Amino acid sequence: LSELKAVLAHEFGHFAQRTMAVGRWVYIAQQIAGHIVVKRDALDRTLSWISTIDIRVAWIGWILRTIVWSIRSLVDTMFGWVMLAQRALDREMERQADLVAVSLTGSDALVHALHRLEAAEEALDRAIAFADTELAKGRAVGDLFAAQTFMLERMRVVFADPAYGRVPPLPADPSQHRLFEARLAHPPRMWSTHPPNEEREANAKRRYVSAPLDDRSPWLLFDQPDVVRTAMTARAYQGMAKQPELVVAAVTTRELEAAFARTFLDPAYRGMY
Repeated sequence: LSELKAVLAHEFGHFAQRTMAVGRWVYIAQQIAGHIVVKRDALDRTLSWISTIDIRVAWIGWILRTIVWSIRSLVDTMFGWVMLAQRALDREMERQADLVAVSLTGSDALVHALHRLEAAEEALDRAIAFADTELAKGRAVGDLFAAQTFMLERMRVVFADPAYGRVPPLPADPSQHRLFEARLAHPPRMWSTHPPNEEREANAKRRYVSAPLDDRSPWLLFDQPDVVRTAMTARAYQGMAKQPELVVAAVTTRELEAAFARTFLDPAYRGMY
């Protein structure tokens, strides 16, 4: 519950940022720059035709094509600078939204959510891939969230790592505790919209805010969580010409167990086969 509250607070922090309107103008500028730099129209075809006729006239086309090329190069370069500034602003907005979450839920809840995210996202990708496999057999998974949870539990077995996707307990001095370590190498950050997780953690704990953590499931917020999960899963199958057969959870579990009963997923290999 604490982590869900932190994530929601982070998103509402984005809603409160006046700078979000800048993204709309950058998007419009991107469309304009794209048309100028990439699109080829009647002018280009005309200049290309002029450049191929008699040399006494072709030189006019060559000069005009050089001018057009120069304008496009200038626009492309200037828009690259705009995009770099926009990405830097995006990263700063993420840091500021993180601090909104920290002010409401403390310094640990959001960091814990980020820590769970990588494993949870991989489990969801695997659950969706499994649902695609079942769909090819004419069957529909009734609860993608349950399949995601199953995947996460099985990956702990495959990796022989019971702590995979879990948050370790806080030490006596949580202000100095760090979940993310600095990596040896990062992909280029200039185009990244989010700071690395270790930077986000350092930002959240630069001025440590202590708050109690509620580890209960956020599904407690729903009156009928099973109905919500089933309804959300059903939306993934909307618009299909032929609706697949919705199978019960026991069938899904049996198929998932069979998928993980493969030699190369033996825990002895720790997921490295």
